[in-house]
Amino acid sequence: MDKLLAIVFLCWGIYCLDAQTKNDTICDKDIHTIQLYVEGWEMSNPVIFLNSQDKLHLSFDDLSGNPKKLYYTIIHCNEKWEQENVSYYEIAEGFESNPLMDYKYSVSTVVNYLHYDLIFPNENCRPIVSGNYLLIVFADNDIEKVVFQRKFYVVEKSAIIDFRIIKPEIARYMQRQHQFYLVVTPDVQNSIDLRSEIKAVVVQNFNFNTRKTCYLAQLQDNKILVYDNPDSNLFMGLNEFRNFDIKSIRYQSPRIKSISYLMNWYEVVLHPDSWRNKKQYFSEQDINGKFFIENSNGKTKDIDADYVMVYFRLLTPDSLERGNLYVNGAFNNWQCNEYSRLKYDTLEHAYKINLLLKQGYYNYLFVYKEAPSSIPDYVFVERSHYETENEYQAFIYYQMPGERYQRLIGYAVANSLHK
Repeated sequence: MDKLLAIVFLCWGIYCLDAQTKNDTICDKDIHTIQLYVEGWEMSNPVIFLNSQDKLHLSFDDLSGNPKKLYYTIIHCNEKWEQENVSYYEIAEGFESNPLMDYKYSVSTVVNYLHYDLIFPNENCRPIVSGNYLLIVFADNDIEKVVFQRKFYVVEKSAIIDFRIIKPEIARYMQRQHQFYLVVTPDVQNSIDLRSEIKAVVVQNFNFNTRKTCYLAQLQDNKILVYDNPDSNLFMGLNEFRNFDIKSIRYQSPRIKSISYLMNWYEVVLHPDSWRNKKQYFSEQDINGKFFIENSNGKTKDIDADYVMVYFRLLTPDSLERGNLYVNGAFNNWQCNEYSRLKYDTLEHAYKINLLLKQGYYNYLFVYKEAPSSIPDYVFVERSHYETENEYQAFIYYQMPGERYQRLIGYAVANSLHK
């Protein structure tokens, strides 16, 4: 098992980011398959409504094989994911630090792990104001020992929102991009200047690499905010996501080239991928970059789904002169880091990466970054088409002058195919 973990650590290559960045971050290489969603709906986004019966379900696996003394807390952030200057007891009820006690050992798996679950809000931790939140899991009851952190949202129903995806109004954008139309009527008291108090943010497929702060076009009757600028309300339509199915290791689904058992795990080799930057649009159903866990031959997927080594290949005649390529999706929180970076193989004429993933169904794309600080480019390999189906999320924030934190007063979802 020590040899197994050493290889796993090498394959993951995750380095803990500064916790102050308030991004989704993993600081412990034992931790895999973090999911955070509305209880009972695995494919949902981690968004709940204030003072409702909504619950969030956090789950993750620890491949170390040994229980850790894990704790969790929450902090409040503004729309830029900067921590607000408020105490825990101003934004939540319960205890500032709570132990994670619910874990189970994997059953009949080649790769052994512990599976953790947490359902919240609960009597020990309950947000009492709306806004952006960060759930932080840490070790030994020491907040400095961050294991991982994940974003979630608590929303008020304090705004009427008209949010739609429309055909771009300017001709040069029509073939490759989507335009959004957003009108917000906030229901707030004691407002002084809605232009400065309201912030609107839109993201594509819950991927915060695409985050766009909206430009206010007009304020109608001093109470209705209209965001309809045809030059700024734009997203690349991108392409339908690539996918693979590893719910079973007994048969090869269409995207699987081979399955074999070697030493410490099963190895799944995907059929080589090709560049789509010069190909026409092809309609294919996807789940907008998400993933879900499933074992077709098991009974309890959380603890009997195995981990398999998945081999990705992107055929490329020559290596790029500059920049790097990454594999990207919700399964790695859309991060472009050493864990997701492909390396060029001159013998195979392909960019390659191997990832240890839990059995299930996965969506992914290939992403280009010219430099570590560059914005991820999803068009470089994949191209962009207006016909592509995407889901968009709009977040509406409100903060009066003098208030110590920013409220999240509205949330809306729109689809590019469903008008």
